[in-house]
Amino acid sequence: MTRLLGWAAVGISLVVACVWAYWGIIENFHEGWCAKTLAGNLVMSAKFLGPMLVTLALGSGAIRFPRAFGLAHAFLGIAVVLWWMCQRWPVTPVFLLDIFTLSGFLVAGVGAMYYFGRPTPSKWAYAVLLIPPLIIVAAGSIEPAWRIAHRVDDGILSARIVDANGVRLLWAPEGPGWPQTGCDWFEAQRRCQYLSGDGSRLDDEKHDFWRLPTTAEVVASLTRAGVNAGGTWDPAAQRATYRIRPDKESPLWIPTSRIIYFWTADEVDAEFARFVAANGYVGKRPKRLGMGSHAFRAVRETPAAEASGPQEP
Repeated sequence: MTRLLGWAAVGISLVVACVWAYWGIIENFHEGWCAKTLAGNLVMSAKFLGPMLVTLALGSGAIRFPRAFGLAHAFLGIAVVLWWMCQRWPVTPVFLLDIFTLSGFLVAGVGAMYYFGRPTPSKWAYAVLLIPPLIIVAAGSIEPAWRIAHRVDDGILSARIVDANGVRLLWAPEGPGWPQTGCDWFEAQRRCQYLSGDGSRLDDEKHDFWRLPTTAEVVASLTRAGVNAGGTWDPAAQRATYRIRPDKESPLWIPTSRIIYFWTADEVDAEFARFVAANGYVGKRPKRLGMGSHAFRAVRETPAAEASGPQEP
């Protein structure tokens, strides 16, 4: 019975570690890995892979020291439940079905299984627990690491004309019309209204020189390896398709910025608006969502004969 309990605990830890490994490595290269230094990017990796690393550390420790790390598991699970209870007080029946509550009870239960169980032989328990998650991380890093290393970053942060895929627009320079800190949809709209003609400042009076781009305009302007991605937006199907998958690169994005989502002018309803991610994904979020990864880049129409900035083929 003790052996069965021990291996059951290892199995649950393995599943949890693999799930966090899969999620963590995807998010690491999607929202993370945008620092200007390798050390900064490794810190981000540790953050996104943290849940997996904690699961592996606790599980490995419990195989060697079942009582001590079994208790550590249990205390961690109880702490998660208590923390979430404080966030959701007063407690309702829905609280008991919340993912954080269930996760906390699961962690505590696994701790009890480690405390009373003994997964023998221990060398096989270590192998079963550690090898699959590390393989997921290694395999999941190959494509995004290569892609990020080959991103196009021409360093041009001034206003520029992007004329491609049937869309010609002047995109705002870095600054209040292209911020590198997050803002909600309403703030993005407000800044576009008060943005000066050259895009360098916010004035006290409303101009409406600039606006948020539509979903179709952002999708059509995305690039990959310096080439237009051939994106089209189908409003009926609410789906974007591309000839090649776009990426976070010039001329629309700054590869080393935390911003990976652009608000668009398209409203879903009174509460939600559409956004476009650097990888081309189109979704909807609450207009008042002020996450650090959500911002915008203002645009304005440009006469065909105008050439007031660098033009993209």
